[in-house]
Amino acid sequence: MREIGVGLIGYGLGGRAFHAPYVRSTPGMTLRAVVSRDPAKVHADLPEMRVAPDVAALLAEPDIDLVVVSSPDELHAEHALAGIRAGKHVLIDKPFATTLADARAVAAEGEAKGVVVTAFQNRRWDADFRTLQALISAGTLGEIVQFE
Repeated sequence: MREIGVGLIGYGLGGRAFHAPYVRSTPGMTLRAVVSRDPAKVHADLPEMRVAPDVAALLAEPDIDLVVVSSPDELHAEHALAGIRAGKHVLIDKPFATTLADARAVAAEGEAKGVVVTAFQNRRWDADFRTLQALISAGTLGEIVQFE
């Protein structure tokens, strides 16, 4: 299996607490570079990490296959579209986009370029979701007719 090189856009709470640790702990994925306005913050956690000065520099790196967008919400669509146009697969933190038009544009561009574009949704791994999944699988709750 070929290793997936990952570039992370943003090292705020989402990038620092979720994306960087998840990528680093996933076999077959390597976090290769991070875009951050504060390289010292990245290097405090990841001393050897390349810190790209901006999104364009990160996207120009040929060893990055997947871009994780964890920038401020209002930049998600812009950064996702830049990643797609650079031929990268894109995972976008919540919210996927701030407008329906932007979400549609990102989805259409990803489809046109033939890259995977998806939203980050890790809640299915939280304890309450896992407990509910186990209860349903075991039949403890009986037949589920509707779930909201």
